[in-house]
Amino acid sequence: MAVVNIKSLNVQNADSAVQTLNPVHLAGAKKYSIVANAAIAAADDDGSTIRLCRVHSSWRLTSVLLYNEAIAASAGWTLGLYRTAADGGAAVAAACYATALAATAASLSGTQLIFNQPTRTIDKIGQQVWQDAGLAADPNLWYDLTFVCTTAGTAAGKIAVEVEYIAGSS
Repeated sequence: MAVVNIKSLNVQNADSAVQTLNPVHLAGAKKYSIVANAAIAAADDDGSTIRLCRVHSSWRLTSVLLYNEAIAASAGWTLGLYRTAADGGAAVAAACYATALAATAASLSGTQLIFNQPTRTIDKIGQQVWQDAGLAADPNLWYDLTFVCTTAGTAAGKIAVEVEYIAGSS
């Protein structure tokens, strides 16, 4: 094996003869957070949706932590992006962040969901929300970050999420 010197794109841009500014969502931006809570009822039907918070298509989500009480028999939850109610409420990318979630065991330390979806691989860490949704360009829209409960569960319980994000684009 050879000794190599590897530079990230951010360092390559800084070292180039003509400096290239890195996109703000990748280097030098402030991180923000949103906290949202929801109560799940024992009588909630399968297919119920839980709209947690609004995210903008230009943001880069860096973390989505799920905290929950034990909700018996809950399974198959997905986490994705939906249009806002004012924009029709339809799914944009219903499971772009997480699939096959279960809230059967309580999590007070938080479960990281940002890379739960198998197709969201490590090389996609710098993507903005519009790219996570699989869109070709930024539509400059607000979306609801939404759980869909494939199997809602048989017990009541509370959930909370903490979403960390970088606002803005290049």
